[in-house]
Amino acid sequence: MARYLHCYGPATEEGFARWAGVGLPQARRMWEPLLERLVEVAWDNASGWMLEQDAMTLGHHPIPDGLRLLGPNDPWIQQDDRSFIVQGKQLYKYFYKANGVIPGMVLYDGQCVAGWFQRRQGNKLYVTIEDMGLPLTRVSVDELDEEVARLALAHGLRSGGFSLTQI
Repeated sequence: MARYLHCYGPATEEGFARWAGVGLPQARRMWEPLLERLVEVAWDNASGWMLEQDAMTLGHHPIPDGLRLLGPNDPWIQQDDRSFIVQGKQLYKYFYKANGVIPGMVLYDGQCVAGWFQRRQGNKLYVTIEDMGLPLTRVSVDELDEEVARLALAHGLRSGGFSLTQI
C-alpha cells in the first residue's frame, strides 16, 4: 500500500481499489494501517492522500515549470485517479481511450496543455502536437523545438521538428 501511494499519490481508497482489483472494503482494510502516515492534499477540484514524507519532500520543490513531453506510457499518466491530471470528460476521453493509439501529454508549468504523437522516418523523429483548446498559446515555438530535440536525442535520432494541429 505504501509503495502504491509513493508511486501514485495523491490517491484515494476508491482509486486504490480499482487499481488493485479489490473491493472497497478490502482496500479500506489495507489503507487503515497507514492512516497515521498519511496527509490529505488538494489539487484543483480534487483531493486525495499522500504519504506524509512524500508530501513534505514535494513541498520543498517548486511547481514544475517549462515544457515537458510525457510519453503515453509514463507512470504518472497511468495512475488510476486521473482527475489529478485532466479535468473534464472531453480531455479524459482524449487521453484515456479504451482502444486505439493513446497520445502523450504536453505539460506546461505542470498543467496539461495538449497531446502529442511521434513518428519515425529514417533517422529523424517527427512530433505532431494536437491543440485541444487549452492554454497552449503560452508555449513558445523555441520551447517546443528544444523539447522535441531532447526526445529525438533520447531515441538516438535527429529531430525532424514538430507540427501543430487543431482537434
